[in-house]
Amino acid sequence: MNRFKKIICSIALILAFLSTNRVYASSVIKDVKERQNIASGVEYVKIDRFSDAGFIDINVLKLENNNNFSKLIPMISTNGVSNKETLSNMMNNVENTVGAINGDYFETTNYTMALGSLVGEEKIILTTPEAAFSRNSFFITKDGKAGVGSLNNNITVNIKGDTLSVNALNKVSKPYRALSILDENWGKTSPGRSIGGRNVELQVANGVVIDKKVGGEPMLIIPGSYILTQNGDALLKYNIGDKVNIDFGDYKNLKFSVGGANVLTRGGKVADNKKFNKARAPRTAIGVDSNNKTIFLVTVDGRNNSSIGMTELELAQFMQSIGAANSINLDGGGSTTMGVKKQGTEKPVVVNAPSDGSERPIVNGISITSKSPIGEPSYIRLVSEEDMWSGNSYDISAEIYDKNHNKLNINSDEINISSENGTINSGKFSPQGSGNGKIYASYKNLSTEKNIYIHSDIKEIKLDVEKLELDNDKKHFFETIYGLDEKGFRKKLNPADLTFEASPEIGTLDHHKFTAISEGAADGFITASYKDIKKVIPVAVGTKIDDIDIFKDDLKVTTIPNNDTLITSDYNILDDNGEKYINLVYSINPYKKKQISELNFNGLSLGSSKYIGLEVLGKSEGETIVANFRDENGNKASTNLVTKVDFSDWKYIEAAIPSNLKGNIYLDKLSVVINDEKQQVSNIGFKNLKSASLVSANRDFEDISNKVIDSKNYVVDGTQGFNFTIANLDTSGKGDNQNRIAALDNNHVAVALSGVSEKTRNNIKSEVKFNGNDKFNIKNYGATSFITLEINNKGIRSANSAQFKPFLDSLENKDIKNYIIFMNSSPEYISGEKEKTFFNNEIKKAIKSGKEVFIVTPGYYNDVKLYEGYRIISLNNQSNTVLKFNENNGNISYYLKNL
Repeated sequence: MNRFKKIICSIALILAFLSTNRVYASSVIKDVKERQNIASGVEYVKIDRFSDAGFIDINVLKLENNNNFSKLIPMISTNGVSNKETLSNMMNNVENTVGAINGDYFETTNYTMALGSLVGEEKIILTTPEAAFSRNSFFITKDGKAGVGSLNNNITVNIKGDTLSVNALNKVSKPYRALSILDENWGKTSPGRSIGGRNVELQVANGVVIDKKVGGEPMLIIPGSYILTQNGDALLKYNIGDKVNIDFGDYKNLKFSVGGANVLTRGGKVADNKKFNKARAPRTAIGVDSNNKTIFLVTVDGRNNSSIGMTELELAQFMQSIGAANSINLDGGGSTTMGVKKQGTEKPVVVNAPSDGSERPIVNGISITSKSPIGEPSYIRLVSEEDMWSGNSYDISAEIYDKNHNKLNINSDEINISSENGTINSGKFSPQGSGNGKIYASYKNLSTEKNIYIHSDIKEIKLDVEKLELDNDKKHFFETIYGLDEKGFRKKLNPADLTFEASPEIGTLDHHKFTAISEGAADGFITASYKDIKKVIPVAVGTKIDDIDIFKDDLKVTTIPNNDTLITSDYNILDDNGEKYINLVYSINPYKKKQISELNFNGLSLGSSKYIGLEVLGKSEGETIVANFRDENGNKASTNLVTKVDFSDWKYIEAAIPSNLKGNIYLDKLSVVINDEKQQVSNIGFKNLKSASLVSANRDFEDISNKVIDSKNYVVDGTQGFNFTIANLDTSGKGDNQNRIAALDNNHVAVALSGVSEKTRNNIKSEVKFNGNDKFNIKNYGATSFITLEINNKGIRSANSAQFKPFLDSLENKDIKNYIIFMNSSPEYISGEKEKTFFNNEIKKAIKSGKEVFIVTPGYYNDVKLYEGYRIISLNNQSNTVLKFNENNGNISYYLKNL
């Protein structure tokens, strides 16, 4: 039996291993890179990686090893290695820092302690303990050779002819019986008796013991001196005046080192390490290429909505991919931090997103410092927006740098900035026209140019709502406002740049802040204006009360439990001073559980009601009255109208309808719940049911809003070029598809959006025919590409990550000018905000290069929307409408045709 259990456990472990390894490494879909030379021999690269597992934010600093002006410098807290400090503070305390990352792992016992080595600037700051506890280090020897691995701990102290092995420099670890050296890099004072009453400390200066304490107060560490510290009797025999000499062994040959954990790459290959951490997390790494020419400092963000992080294997694979032949993993998680001093800025700032939400204090860091002599002008950097809108003005300037990337102090009047796509005056650029453009700059014999994209004047305003329906005294602030250019690209507008007007009968405006009237009901309009562009939306304010007829022919009474030996119930229609009411009568016998009498209305329509009111006749019997609702989507909810009937006459009751119900609301039941365990006969009366709903905004008005006119939406006779037709057929078997199938015949390309059977498709007489809801595929015809993208409620990558790369490659096909993309839902509804932005940005790039993009989806309505430069077209499968395209010499047009 035990052997059988072991086999089962082994299988489970194998399955678990295979399961975790499915996400052990991801494949790259696309890297979007930004590069900037920030100092002599120093380059900063920002990588936005889209992988099949998700998005990963990566930052890389590249340093030329043995550069004359730039070098690696270890950083520690100003209070010593026994204290922690943020990377920002460390960078501010190291002159000429142009980039930095966090360093070693650490632990906090009595004292903060880095686990590995730290060497630099002719200083040995930290050494690793004896071999049993040694950590891997990244190191550079004084002859410029770099490597990774454990360092040889062969440090010794000679006192009075005795040679003692040293555990570590500037580290103390329990039980403190090992000999440690603490110098001014440790901190201001020694541990003293805080690490033990038998702790012996010898202070050494100029090679001589100058002080001795046993279990005493901490010693002040005098600059230039150091402390020998050890619990026990080993140091007791040494006294003031004894001569001391330290031999730092192999550490004397190091130019730089920093401690870390696992070796990631060695000799150009990914390390074969079964202990690689498989969790996705923020990561930090350092490495060097095979020729010792380039040092790489890397951070990877994780544990946030923007970046999923990397496994340790993925980090190793990334280091290998960028050329880091030898590399190690540094402290990660919340410690992962990178700072960069970008071109034109005064000091370095954090460029990644620390996973704690703010910087975590760390034990040490690695700085790249650079100080190069000012040289002759070498190149120009143009500083301006890349995306601009005609009719606006933008700051523009040019900076001059020498070959070492020092910014030079050049009078701006000596630099000429020009453009054929607008005017430049006093540091402001006013673009004109639309499309791709360029800005030029020149200084003496230097020149440069920058590509820009100019959007046309704003043609349409988009407010955050298309209509307003408000309760009395409610407010609405118009804050999320966009302007649309002629292609539908959006620009966020400042509400302060618009004017707003409201019909006086609906409320008042304090610029963009609307307040509805305090009482009564009214409807009207609000007009938003930007320059000469207007947007008008209908507004309704207040509540309307409707009388609901409860005297239905199909009214029924049911009971719970359905047992007439316990409860019986019925109703009759009675008269109260000329008003009819429903009198619900019930009779109960003693029962331990609650008994319920229900008036079933079978769906009494309340419209878009917010609350109901009715009059109830009680006899103070303590019943609970419950209203049961449902909405047009079948969602159900209930609310207590009366918690306890403690009145014996007519009483008006109001109750809000549960907020989870949307659209048209129905009252299904009024239930009387009786909890008394006694025999009784009683009745409840109901009359004057009313529903209260917001006044509906009047959409039937002459819309004077300015709208973008789609330049591609027009009818052609179809005799020239290629004709494509797309139809959304009803696959339920209820609709009439005959006309739509006929419309697909005799086209160059025919597409059944929601799919048809193979038999039906074979009967369509067109050159190319396919289903628009197939698996991912790409079909090209003429200068047009037809692409089916799979999408689910999480996005495109989640539906099929393998489709993204060929899709992106197709957008760069120079022979294709038009893209018709089929998706089951609009890209507007991609749940991941970063994937939605990435998708839109890739489509935008294609559009700005002169391509046209149409996304066709099934929908509730036949509709066309210009969105971010492309068109989203929805087709309803119940309507007799098809989508027609014509391509003539690459130029494409379209229209919706009713059959």
